[in-house]
Amino acid sequence: MTNMGMTFYSNEELPDDLYMHKTDSCYKHMHGLPEWYNFNAPCILAHPADSSSIKEGYSSWALRARRFTTGVELNVRIAASNNASTPKSNRIACLYYVEKDYLPFTAHWQEVRTYQGNLLSDFGTVDPGQRVLAQDSFKLILPVNGDYYIIAQINDIENRLNPKPPSTRAIDLEKLHQSYLWSVLDTANPYYITG
Repeated sequence: MTNMGMTFYSNEELPDDLYMHKTDSCYKHMHGLPEWYNFNAPCILAHPADSSSIKEGYSSWALRARRFTTGVELNVRIAASNNASTPKSNRIACLYYVEKDYLPFTAHWQEVRTYQGNLLSDFGTVDPGQRVLAQDSFKLILPVNGDYYIIAQINDIENRLNPKPPSTRAIDLEKLHQSYLWSVLDTANPYYITG
């Protein structure tokens, strides 16, 4: 399904391609949370850049990496899985941030660059069923005042020059939050994610 230049997949239909997890049951029982609690969108992972380097493992440190502090340089990684029966390549991650009140208006989304100065990070070749991190980390420093959303996207490298949706009008937030190609994290409460 396409909406204003954005491709969406509902919660029932995983794409035959890379996708971002919406919930992850491996986080159950952590920090005293009830058994039914699942963390949504466990694919935007961040830690202060001056702390120890991020591991290539995923589940063991993902929860500890969900720390967002304004005014501090953050090293942000994007994780995805391959739902296809064949290896996938030429897929990229993009990262944005926006003040909470402006999430529906993509003209306000600020692009985030990797440590290499790029606006995208390649996933490389991803085998069927494999969960991976995009190869390059994003360097993010949130402004000191205000609450923000962090927005991650999986895209095809063919669309790398214009991955962000057009800004002519507000986007459909329900579809954005449900999409397996997009992930939105509320930095004010990183343990309760909107989708």
